[in-house]
Amino acid sequence: MSIESEIMRIQKNIADTYAAVADMGGTVPASPTSASLAAAVRSIPAGSGGSEPVGTVISYMGATAPAGYLSCDGAVKNIGDYPALARHFETQLGSANYFGGDGTTTFALPDMRNLFLRGYHGSAAALSGNIGKKQEATDHLYSAGTTTSHNFPASDNAGRWEPKNYDSRKAAPYRGVYFTDAWDGTYNNGYLSYTARPVNMAVLYCIKAG
Repeated sequence: MSIESEIMRIQKNIADTYAAVADMGGTVPASPTSASLAAAVRSIPAGSGGSEPVGTVISYMGATAPAGYLSCDGAVKNIGDYPALARHFETQLGSANYFGGDGTTTFALPDMRNLFLRGYHGSAAALSGNIGKKQEATDHLYSAGTTTSHNFPASDNAGRWEPKNYDSRKAAPYRGVYFTDAWDGTYNNGYLSYTARPVNMAVLYCIKAG
């Protein structure tokens, strides 16, 4: 091995170490050198590192995020405080302010409160939204009253057929959203829609920040 190749190997190792320092939230000097490398490594926040890459989202059974992570609550943060995560959003999602912030000095965290996660569709059928984009729930329709026609689905004034334990319900005054053999186009019934949910348990979604 020549002296030149050994120097190049050392320089690459130094550059790779500085890149790792930045990814783990440490401070990289404006003019990084081998002499300042040790101080840069010491600047990595406690609890950072580990095998999880920046941007990893975990389900945490606790009310506050563990060391090295931030709660996915939509909060706006200073880019200077979390440069690795802001750079991750810019690299993977196209901009540091993909979830909010001005993109110059601030960025926002994804707001995953009250949400379930779904696998990204990739090259398969586009059933999911794009990565990081919220997809609204499917509305299930039910009738708010009685009719002489066959409603879809049936309900009655006493609410015996109304859904229970829904997350949300809203008015949806559709016309003719029911089955009938003799609808003349003049009947107008008030309908409601609701969103359904499976049995679940709440956790705190957290994202690796550095």
